[in-house]
Amino acid sequence: MVFARCSFPVLLLAAAGCGSTSPTITISGYTVVVTSAPPATAPVGASVPIAFRITARKSDNTTEPASGKAFTVAVTVGAGTVNGQATAVVTSNATGDVSVTWVLGTAVGPQTIRGSASATEFLDITVTATPLPASQLAVASAPSTAAQSGAPLAAQPAVQLKDATGANVAEAGVLVTASIETGGGTLAGTVMVPTNASGLAVFTDLALSGLIGARTLKFTATLGAGPASVSSAPIALAAGTAAVLAMKAQPSSSSPTGFVLLQQPAIQLQDAAGNVVSQAGVAVTASAATGTSILTGAMTATTDLTGVATFSTLILIGNPGPATLGFSATLGGQSKTVNSASVAVTLPANGKVVFKSGKDELWVVNSDGTGLTQLTPGYGASTCQSGDEEPQWSPDGSKIVFSRSQGGSQDIWVMNANGTNPTRLTASGDGSCGGVGVGGTFSENPSWSADGTKIIFTSDRSTTAGDEDLWIMNADGSGQTKLFGDGATQESEAFFSPDGRTIVFQVELSSGTGTGGDLWLMNADGTNPRRLTTTASGSFDENASWSRDGQKIAYTRNAAQTCSDEVFIINRDGASLTPLTTCLSGGGSERPGFSPDGTKIVFANSSAAGNDTIWNMNPDGSGQVIIGLGGLTDNGQPAWQPVRP
Repeated sequence: MVFARCSFPVLLLAAAGCGSTSPTITISGYTVVVTSAPPATAPVGASVPIAFRITARKSDNTTEPASGKAFTVAVTVGAGTVNGQATAVVTSNATGDVSVTWVLGTAVGPQTIRGSASATEFLDITVTATPLPASQLAVASAPSTAAQSGAPLAAQPAVQLKDATGANVAEAGVLVTASIETGGGTLAGTVMVPTNASGLAVFTDLALSGLIGARTLKFTATLGAGPASVSSAPIALAAGTAAVLAMKAQPSSSSPTGFVLLQQPAIQLQDAAGNVVSQAGVAVTASAATGTSILTGAMTATTDLTGVATFSTLILIGNPGPATLGFSATLGGQSKTVNSASVAVTLPANGKVVFKSGKDELWVVNSDGTGLTQLTPGYGASTCQSGDEEPQWSPDGSKIVFSRSQGGSQDIWVMNANGTNPTRLTASGDGSCGGVGVGGTFSENPSWSADGTKIIFTSDRSTTAGDEDLWIMNADGSGQTKLFGDGATQESEAFFSPDGRTIVFQVELSSGTGTGGDLWLMNADGTNPRRLTTTASGSFDENASWSRDGQKIAYTRNAAQTCSDEVFIINRDGASLTPLTTCLSGGGSERPGFSPDGTKIVFANSSAAGNDTIWNMNPDGSGQVIIGLGGLTDNGQPAWQPVRP
């Protein structure tokens, strides 16, 4: 403490009494002595008891306790209180003693009270108030009340050291740690920050990650009084930016090759924490991730307003076995991927057999001879109806492509599996019978690409008279483009391999001379043509059909042999040429076609009696069985329908 202007350990300031050996003042015949002095320093807010004794001097110069004497004690510096008031008037007791309790104010530094009986007779007592130690934390700057998962908080928190009275404590170097108190997830950034000289810990890069919902942060520190903590207000955590692709819907667990997946996959955008991100317009691309199958169809889907990209026409093409689909998109400038669950690629089941009969009308029949049904009327039905032939099933068995002769030309048509909705795809000839005329006189020998999106066919619409080339178009007839042909040879009867990568076709040895023909292979884009078979002059290898695994090719060989037409089979590398028929019923056999499940070959036979019939056999030529056709004659060009198991 400090008393004004006295040499006692403190200074005494009074109208009288200086130089005394105790803090004493004499006021109008009374002496006031401080009997219980405060400490020189005390923490802000501390309660400081002070006692005074008042004595009266008698006429004989002796003293006695002055009871009932009024004495005023007031706070003059520091905004504290005396006995709960800014100014207190106390009265001495029988022994002349008075006491007060001085509660220091919150200001750090000198604080003073004045004891007096009048404005000119007083005693000042000063105590230096020291700061209280830090004992609690307070959120000085609140974090954002809403945040995106994974993104730094827009408003970063700051935490202030406080003493027991709630006053700021200016203490540097106290580590304050941030953590998630409720809601779970991850708190990233610099989570331990020291206080600065003002006792403030300022966070700069905190970021919450986790599932959407409310979070609160907790801030902790070890203070002199022990551990302390404070919590933030709730923070509403929303989804962050798209960073992950997730499978919302898996593709079918199994699917026959060539068929659209019944269950099409759907891809969901998510943030890094797994929250759904509703962002439209993100392109997601599908591919075959594992396995040997090829994935076709519409390979790109765009996310909708919910962040979902749904595919609709994906098809797996290949040999039986497992496959997975892969999906990729660019998110935040980076390529992100996800793979589907495994899809078992299977072979289709065997459906009906379509064939040409009688007056070149098309029919279908079950392999046991039941369900015989006519699909097209054949020639003679009208002026523009001369006959239908060369039917081929689409890979999913839903449509039949065929050639139709009419009005002096031949064109490619397509219809539904039940014969409805026949539609002309090409327009050869002079434009009669509904055609528009594109030159040439025919388009024939149609067959489907492995995914059913293209049709390859033969046409003479060339600048070289009499030349035949291979053309390709979309399944709706659009985009007709020459695929292969050099003007020096005639190319025809092209068929895609089951995996869609290779085409087998016939090449006549010289254009228009009819001197013979061999089978060739080329890539699906028309590149890399290479010979598969070599025949003698005057012989023809034609009507090729791929085995379901794409490793063998059955075909017709027309040659100088006992019966001019026979069915052969050969490996795709040209090895192991083997005849499968030998003068069946005394006649030739032609137009072989593998069944969709790969266990049979259907073919046409011309018996010695001149009756053309439809047969099937095992792939090794055994088990040759005729299919009963209810008396129909002149039957040929069979093809077996694939159906979904």
